[in-house]
Amino acid sequence: MSEQLVLDLPHRPALEADDFLVSACNAAAVRLIDAWPDWPGGVQVLCGPAGCGKSHLANVWRLKSGATRLAPESLGRRSPGVLPAVEAFAIEDLDRVAIDEHAMFHLLNSLREEGVSALLTARTPPASWQVHLPDLVSRLRSIPVVTIGAPDDDLLQAVLLKQFTDRQLNPEPHVIAFLVTRMERSMEAVRHLVAALDRAALAAGRKITCPMHFVWANHGFPAQTGDPLGNGTGGSGKKLPAEFSDEPYVRGTVGMARSRDPNSGDSQFFITLLPQPHLNGRY
Repeated sequence: MSEQLVLDLPHRPALEADDFLVSACNAAAVRLIDAWPDWPGGVQVLCGPAGCGKSHLANVWRLKSGATRLAPESLGRRSPGVLPAVEAFAIEDLDRVAIDEHAMFHLLNSLREEGVSALLTARTPPASWQVHLPDLVSRLRSIPVVTIGAPDDDLLQAVLLKQFTDRQLNPEPHVIAFLVTRMERSMEAVRHLVAALDRAALAAGRKITCPMHFVWANHGFPAQTGDPLGNGTGGSGKKLPAEFSDEPYVRGTVGMARSRDPNSGDSQFFITLLPQPHLNGRY
């Protein structure tokens, strides 16, 4: 079948409360949003890696609280100690740009004095931010921090399904299982991978399947073989108990493929094309 023209149309993610998928890694962050306005001190920091859901939860909280967005880079353009008549502020990505430290210090003081809530987000906790003003360092360290951790298998599977559904795609369950046990464990990786599979399937004029090797290779997936059916689901029917090694998965490492059950190894195996630290101790 000839390749089809692929139009790279923007995909708009849903950012409502009901669209957020809760798992053990982000449950504390969800409890934080639900607990407002009963926050100790009024100001909270929500941190976690790119794509973990910080912006989604910040938007949920903004809609709930009526908070006004405040860009970190605009702090120096504000009058020190003067707050607009709003009940809450959302300040995102504070560790991604250089901020006016004196202005930030005065803002935190004003928030505390006037009882105004604020949600600050960043990839890392305040202790690791490049802040030099001693008073601001002290003030930031006093703010409670909630961290969103790396996604577990259940969350990765749920987010993959949601991302595919948002794009009106319906891959077979074994494709989802294939992805969950091999992909980089981040929400950013989920978005890039689903977008790439969407484009590849449209270009090839066929549904998404496990043997889309050209996509797997471009996203650092290991080369996998040993499937007598050729579709990623076959095996000998003889399951092997797990034998995990302390050896890291570097380029050229061979491992036994499996499903989410650690004791499901069969005839399939893989060779890593790039370092895959998220596989260490799990295969």
